[in-house]
Amino acid sequence: MEPRGLVKWVREKINGDGGKELWLEKIIDPVMKGNCDLNKMKILVQVALQCVEEDKDSRPTMRQVTERLLPHEKD
Repeated sequence: MEPRGLVKWVREKINGDGGKELWLEKIIDPVMKGNCDLNKMKILVQVALQCVEEDKDSRPTMRQVTERLLPHEKD
């Protein structure tokens, strides 16, 4: 799957019907299911999607990315 296709696929899962967290279950590698913190994974996916926004001004800076991720590092 090409990168743009992957981003589109994830966004479709997020915006699709179903419960709020069902999208996360659909995109996680089956090997990781049950072996990861879903709250942390949700934040990671959200930050990753912000980083690949088409408009460069909409993307977070590296400082913003680290500020968003670091508080969850040791949870």
